Amino acid sequence: MQRREPATAEGPFPMVVGDVRVHPLLDGVMPMPLSVLYPDVPEALWRSVSPDLTADGRLDVPFGGFLAVDSSGATVVIDTGGGPTPSPLPDGSSPTRFGELPGALSSLGVGADRVDLVVLTHFHPDHIGWATVDGAPFFPNASYYVHELEWASLDGDHEAREALQPIAPQVRTWSGAQAAPLPWLSLHHAPGHSPGNTVVMVSDVEGGGELAVVGDLFHHPAGMAHPNWRCGFDADADAAAQRRTQWVDRLRAAGTPAVSAHFPGMTPLATF
Repeated sequence: MQRREPATAEGPFPMVVGDVRVHPLLDGVMPMPLSVLYPDVPEALWRSVSPDLTADGRLDVPFGGFLAVDSSGATVVIDTGGGPTPSPLPDGSSPTRFGELPGALSSLGVGADRVDLVVLTHFHPDHIGWATVDGAPFFPNASYYVHELEWASLDGDHEAREALQPIAPQVRTWSGAQAAPLPWLSLHHAPGHSPGNTVVMVSDVEGGGELAVVGDLFHHPAGMAHPNWRCGFDADADAAAQRRTQWVDRLRAAGTPAVSAHFPGMTPLATF
């Protein structure tokens, strides 16, 4: 039997939760203006809480996803980065690195055809880029899990509508507050950033700990200390702030590490 270890938020990778190993999948880096990501936060305030702002007021924000694999070989990808041709930022700037997620998977010995399940936390372009490529699902044998409200948002004038249509036969929508596609994998509805925004929990089924993959509930560790800071990409700023506060309280009370593909180094935060 594989030795069981508690959830850990301090390197080296992979992050370990019971018999599940969680690997970051870097797809690229985007130079995000602080004024876009946190429109109400002055540069001077940011510099007082975090050292990572460039001279021109930008954050080098990573994007990508995570690979979670259990001891039986069940393979899950959580979010898929920006894809081979990522969208420009709102100010017209482009990522300084992109298109790296397939190589990250390959370096771990995993081909796209080996992925069993893909969780899309929401439909912003830096999270769905490798869901499809050239009009076909990039992960041909995977079920794609999406909250039903996020999938329903494609019925409107959504920028991702055309790109995501090829995965429709493989989509498994879920509803309500929570779903559990696997015993160690649970999905939690956290709307505000988008209608179906999702937090993913990876748990030790024997009670040894858990890891929260928070998607875009939080974009930076500093935001976890200041959950009321408005994110410029939130669809409903008030609802998003409420959800962030609820999740900070929940994770802090349980001592649960949290990680986002946008955290520096894609490294989890253990205390906040």
